[in-house]
Amino acid sequence: MEDNSRYSACINRWGFQNKKAMQFGNLVLPISQKLDNAEMTQFLLESIIIRISCSVEEFLTCIISIATARSESKMKTYFMKYGNEETKRQIKNGCNLGMLISFAVAEISFKDNAKKFERVFNYLFGSVPFPDQDSKDYFLDMILVRNIIVHSGGWPNVSHARQIRHSNAIKISANIGEGKAKHSFYKLELTDIKFFGYLIIALGKIMIHIASIIGQNST
Repeated sequence: MEDNSRYSACINRWGFQNKKAMQFGNLVLPISQKLDNAEMTQFLLESIIIRISCSVEEFLTCIISIATARSESKMKTYFMKYGNEETKRQIKNGCNLGMLISFAVAEISFKDNAKKFERVFNYLFGSVPFPDQDSKDYFLDMILVRNIIVHSGGWPNVSHARQIRHSNAIKISANIGEGKAKHSFYKLELTDIKFFGYLIIALGKIMIHIASIIGQNST
């Protein structure tokens, strides 16, 4: 990949944060495994997922912001087509670059199968941000797990269970009642290599893919 000064700060910042998260995991995880403490391992992996997901989102914010700043006119056209009425009004009234960038960053949304994020990324860079469906699924599961930890105290509900793409990340912990009165309780299960291990692989593939794309757009 071409060394690219335009986005190198974004790449370096992500690499620095990711390195710290991995060093933390490599230091603490063996201790947890030696103690054979599943709850400690779960808590550790939850912490790492929060940190990694935040650094990935910061990286995406960085590259989208820079690309928007270099494509001001193009992005105004984008929001006149895809923006809501208030955004269109601001564009028509001559919004400044800072406001335009804030509109672009708001497109980094992973709801509805990451539709808005994929749209703005493709518009700016001429390519999709995910190298394959499996990597995308693990990425969106990571975001869902992060949201469960941050907004629901780490306790998933039936809505979360229906959204997860790799079912081994959320498991039923108990059932109460029978038939139509049956109610299920859920828990996160991150220690299974089929989720966490494959998630790390998927993130690596995504970041290499994106770095290659922005490298091609550096000239």
